[in-house]
Amino acid sequence: MVIVYLTASPAYQLAEAAVPAADMPARLPRMHQLSDLIWLTWESVTEHPGSLRYYAVQGIKNKISLDLVNSILQARRGTTTGVGWERRVTFDLGSEEGMALFGSPNGIAVNWLLIHHAAEMGRREPRVTVYTQMIDGAEAVMMLWDLVPMGKQGSFGDVER
Repeated sequence: MVIVYLTASPAYQLAEAAVPAADMPARLPRMHQLSDLIWLTWESVTEHPGSLRYYAVQGIKNKISLDLVNSILQARRGTTTGVGWERRVTFDLGSEEGMALFGSPNGIAVNWLLIHHAAEMGRREPRVTVYTQMIDGAEAVMMLWDLVPMGKQGSFGDVER
């Protein structure tokens, strides 16, 4: 399992630091996407990098992702707060919500990871579980990606349609 907190891609971090575009290739030769960093980190701590099954994002800050999750939680649970693990919602690519979450800025990292490392990981049927949790005294939005190998069962409850 990989757990990330307050994520941002290397390219985004350089842009936020106002690094001139001409300097980016030299300073960012291999890792442009967050998925690159995730894979290299995972690969360095395991003998079986293709076994990656779970990817958790804690404390989502991206406004697009937050607005999307809040809209989904409001529609499915009638609130955007207090949706702890016991009231979580899980989606796959067979639902509009699942497709939207996979296309969100936070979902794109998962997509890149699955596309770029398909040879190592094999085909997956990813699912995403959304819930809230208290972090440092404030409620934070979480996304837990279950990278389900084809033909296997997901881990975090029934998928909503």
